[in-house]
Amino acid sequence: MKKALAGLLILLGLVSCTGDSNRLTTGEVVFESKDKKVKVFKEEVDFVINQSMDPEMLEQVPKEQLDAQKKAIIKQLAFYKSIALSPEAAKLKATKDYKMALGLQEDTLLTGLFLKDKVKDIKVTDEETKKFYDDNKSAFTRQDNIADLQLIYLPYRSDEEKAQADKILAEAKQNKDKFGDLAKQYSADKTSGANGGVTGPLPLDKLGANFAPIKDAAINGAVNEVVPNLVVLGGDTAVIVKVNKKELKGEVVKYDDVKKNIAFQLKQKKIAEEQAKVEKEIVDKYDLNSIDQLKLEEKPTDKDKK
Repeated sequence: MKKALAGLLILLGLVSCTGDSNRLTTGEVVFESKDKKVKVFKEEVDFVINQSMDPEMLEQVPKEQLDAQKKAIIKQLAFYKSIALSPEAAKLKATKDYKMALGLQEDTLLTGLFLKDKVKDIKVTDEETKKFYDDNKSAFTRQDNIADLQLIYLPYRSDEEKAQADKILAEAKQNKDKFGDLAKQYSADKTSGANGGVTGPLPLDKLGANFAPIKDAAINGAVNEVVPNLVVLGGDTAVIVKVNKKELKGEVVKYDDVKKNIAFQLKQKKIAEEQAKVEKEIVDKYDLNSIDQLKLEEKPTDKDKK
């Protein structure tokens, strides 16, 4: 994803160098400065996003992350446009450096659009993704035990605490869909409880020996269910465990779970191969490899002149 964001920021730089005649002046505005002189249009933001990321990649980006990237684009475009409004920038447009940079940036942008256009019709069929899956089953075999859990930590020393833990366990089993609320209410680990007891993807095999009972409960527990019994840690802490999801070592990932990822990877491979083919054709047509043999004239130093 970092690569995609880097490419996105480079594209921002290229877009910023286009001439005034090419600027968008109508459409939905996503940002407008207080003096109404600086406007960023939704169409501009969408253009940058769509040119820098494959549609399949966009589908896999979490909404929060995509929103953050869009805000970064809006801020950067607004900054560029703000600079362009200054009298100093207006004067720079008449300079040789500006015209040189504009020409080079235009060639670079056209190259990116040209190569993207060459591969726009590349598709990956269901037959291709299924064949890749069937031919590479070992690559889709789980190498570790991983589980998404929710945990409620409870003190478990006195008879009173043990009775209370049993009572909360019974409540959790009857209200498994409200497990997060129960974690916030009862968990002795306030940090975990505030997050609804959610662990995220937990590598079970890397848990310390003290947490081995949690690993066993996760492996043996049913998905979307609360483990029937309290999990006791060290004799003074009990844990109520809910198994939201688990992927066990040796299991083969279901085809439907990886189909999109396979299609995306195969498409990227096809795109890279086609772009390499196009690039080679251009290099050969214009004999660009001969550049490697050029002997560039070196500028004489003051010492040489003496």
